[in-house]
Amino acid sequence: MSIKNHKNYSNAVGRWSYSKLSTYEQCPRQFRHKYIDKLPQPEPGPALARGLDIHEKAEKFVTGVIKKLPKELEAYSDEFKSLKKMGGTKEIDCSFTKDFQPTAWNAWDNVWCISKLDSTCKIEDDEACIIDYKTGKVYDTHKDQSDVYALAGFIHWPHVDYITGEFWYLDQPNEEPGIWVYERKQHFKQLQNLFARRVAAMSKDTKFNIKPSYKCKWCDFNISKGGPCDPG
Repeated sequence: MSIKNHKNYSNAVGRWSYSKLSTYEQCPRQFRHKYIDKLPQPEPGPALARGLDIHEKAEKFVTGVIKKLPKELEAYSDEFKSLKKMGGTKEIDCSFTKDFQPTAWNAWDNVWCISKLDSTCKIEDDEACIIDYKTGKVYDTHKDQSDVYALAGFIHWPHVDYITGEFWYLDQPNEEPGIWVYERKQHFKQLQNLFARRVAAMSKDTKFNIKPSYKCKWCDFNISKGGPCDPG
């Protein structure tokens, strides 16, 4: 059967998120097994459960549901208190269409990129900040993720000309936060072109070849874990 005739092919390559695109660019075969073949994967481990719990506590503190700063957030205590004072939001949906128009993540007829932001706040009338709460390690790819969020912000907030993306590394108190600054005039069109090009490569792929790397040993689909993929 042609991969294009696979019942899950169109949805898998027709809608994307940062997570899905990064999986494809890391290894197209992993992408196929996960999003098209939908092969079974192990249950999420304790690290994911812990990350979700910390995200929930961060949201509750910022929005005033809880008053005392949870101990898991103490590495960024000043930042969290400032965000709370500035009206930081709960997680918001900033998904958009292929024509770079705002939409909802579950508007299945036209959503192209599913993008959810941990928190945002307005700095000035034409300036906003997007915050992402990170547990675990610091990765170079976080700049990519910030780029997606900035693009989504410019689409949803047409009055905003400047966006600062901040990644707060809650488990890494000795690491500086990741901070990237975007200007609509300089970066909006660049980001549109960048992701249109990268997503096009994914959406046109019909082979999904293996891309061996040192990360293969951790892949859920590796033959050593009972999966179908043998990277050699």
